[in-house]
Amino acid sequence: MRLGGWRRLWIVISIVLLVPFGFFALTLQSKPNRVEDVSLLQELNKDAVIKAEISGIGIVEFPNNIDQKLTVDEIVKRNFDKSTKEQIPILAKKLIQERNDKQAKEARDENRRVRSKNQEIVLYSIFGWLGTIFVFYALGWSIGWIYKGFKKT
Repeated sequence: MRLGGWRRLWIVISIVLLVPFGFFALTLQSKPNRVEDVSLLQELNKDAVIKAEISGIGIVEFPNNIDQKLTVDEIVKRNFDKSTKEQIPILAKKLIQERNDKQAKEARDENRRVRSKNQEIVLYSIFGWLGTIFVFYALGWSIGWIYKGFKKT
């Protein structure tokens, strides 16, 4: 198959247009950068605690995302009116684990949204590129068809 001038021009334009559409797709993407691993979050959040001294137990670490209106003592009173004080450290660890699990879930959801948006950007770029080269091909074909109509046979 022999390529005529219009088809060669169309191929060159298609390749040249690939650069800006590829650049568009790469620069508009965001990186999913939230930490999703619970064990890594636990390590990152190890200093994000409130240390409370409870009589008979010692220092217990609670997560720093607890409701600021409630003091640690109020949390302990609400949850352990009829319980033993030995369960307080278990509650604190449970609250810390719940915080880390919640942050990991939020991170997974956010990263999923970012990846989905990135896929949309890539699809829009591909379809934009394909649509543009199709328009150029149709335009070249139309000009060639009109040119042949005026040509003397």
